[in-house]
Amino acid sequence: MVGLIFFSMAAYLIMNEIKGNSLKWAVGIGFVCLVLLIDVSRIVMKVHFPIDILAGFALGAACSLTLFKLDEFLESRVL
Repeated sequence: MVGLIFFSMAAYLIMNEIKGNSLKWAVGIGFVCLVLLIDVSRIVMKVHFPIDILAGFALGAACSLTLFKLDEFLESRVL
């Protein structure tokens, strides 16, 4: 969950600074692959059950979306 939140926020902030559309896609796909590799590695190493990974993914995605909206809201109020 923490990895998903961290890497999605990093991707969001980096993608906001990039001008090229194809480079934005590359960064987004790269970060998605990184998060998926982390999730798969946790299952392969038998550290977590698959349902744990799905629950963490759902909570992490919810937190990330909340942070994206909060950033947009605060940015609109400052500018």
